[in-house]
Amino acid sequence: MNLSKLNSLKIGGKADSYLEINNPEDLQKITSPHLIIGKGTNILFSDKGFRGQIVRLHNQFFQALNDSIKASASCNLPSFVINMATMGYDFSDLSWPGTIGGSVFGNAGTPEADTFSKLLEITYFDLKEKKFHTKKNSEIPNSYRFSDFKNHRDRLIYEVKFKKPQKKQSKEILNTIKEKAKKRAEIQPKGKNAGSFFKNPKNNSAGRLIDLAGCKGLSINDALCSPIHANFLINQKNATQADMIELAKIIKKRVQDKFNIILEPEVQILDEFGKTINL
Repeated sequence: MNLSKLNSLKIGGKADSYLEINNPEDLQKITSPHLIIGKGTNILFSDKGFRGQIVRLHNQFFQALNDSIKASASCNLPSFVINMATMGYDFSDLSWPGTIGGSVFGNAGTPEADTFSKLLEITYFDLKEKKFHTKKNSEIPNSYRFSDFKNHRDRLIYEVKFKKPQKKQSKEILNTIKEKAKKRAEIQPKGKNAGSFFKNPKNNSAGRLIDLAGCKGLSINDALCSPIHANFLINQKNATQADMIELAKIIKKRVQDKFNIILEPEVQILDEFGKTINL
């Protein structure tokens, strides 16, 4: 499997093998080494690929219960938000690309909300113990763009329960979703990217700092710092991981030199063994 087909940056070499999980029985087919991914909207893979098995959940479902909304980790988040809206439940402040599981893993969010603030509990499969666990969201350490799942890569997020919002008119929620999508389209570039590349420093904006450091439009081969939103790094055509890393390092250095602020990547930058590469 070519990893460039499994992520929004469209970068990466071949993985040794690929497995889709369609039911709990498929979990027994996972081998080591492995790497669990969602839609790949927050990953920069190695040009050398991955020396192991790529694992991806494929069994999408959601259900409104008496006191919660249950959904599989593999649910496409934008589709989930729209489906919930048609049922009268407002999850419009979770409208960003990716899967529910990926959003839980990185505690994705906006200024209005992060993923964990919407959760009741999370069910995961521990690949070492070969069994499921269900924990309340408060039992899993989390913070800005972090959850404890990042420290436990052998825990596969399988399904979640969201807090059940008060019912609203579907038309009202769908209009809110459309307005937010329109605003994002005005300030965020299209094309092959992974969304915000760097985390926002406390009480600051990474995009603003990168812009003021004069990085908009800067490019390394086909890797481009977007002229539209400076915190979006674009693969214009055939950028490699090496191009993206070199560009990100230049941006990080310019911001540090100008503001004495060290930017941290929000995107997972992985080598061919699935280890995180530090800028």
